[in-house]
Amino acid sequence: MMVEIRKARYEDCEAFVQWENDEEVIKYLSIPRGKTLEMTIREFIQRESDDSVMDFGVYYQDKIIGRAFLSRYDRLSHSIDITRIYLGDSSNRGKGLGTDMMKLLMHYCFENLNLNRVTLDYLDGNPAQKIYRNLGFVDEGIAREAGFKDGVYHNYNLMSMLKKEYRVLYPGL
Repeated sequence: MMVEIRKARYEDCEAFVQWENDEEVIKYLSIPRGKTLEMTIREFIQRESDDSVMDFGVYYQDKIIGRAFLSRYDRLSHSIDITRIYLGDSSNRGKGLGTDMMKLLMHYCFENLNLNRVTLDYLDGNPAQKIYRNLGFVDEGIAREAGFKDGVYHNYNLMSMLKKEYRVLYPGL
């Protein structure tokens, strides 16, 4: 694979704040507008001490190109949620890098963390839904008007994959 995920570093915050203020990046994410570098660094430091979250920088050819943020890591039920995932620069989209990034995350969750269930949700219209379905994530339902962004309520479309499904779909991954 061409893409790598690495634990996010303090210096990644500059890229994160730039992307998370880019309308194209946050269009389908529940990220508030107007994040500052200070806010992003504060969140980063707070998350460093929270063992229920994992923050990754996504790299391609040794350059940071995106972010993957996992949360609600539940050791008792062996589950986690892919909470925020994006490629920051539009020039990196449409090349299969998002699919590679998701496969790396799935491998990490099911093989390294030995989880049974990985969940994610997306806002209506998010083009990434095609990637999730193609990878084998299963629709679970809709959390109707569960999100509020730009003065409008939005549905969260819920999906998941179980370890046994992952093993059938990706026996050699």
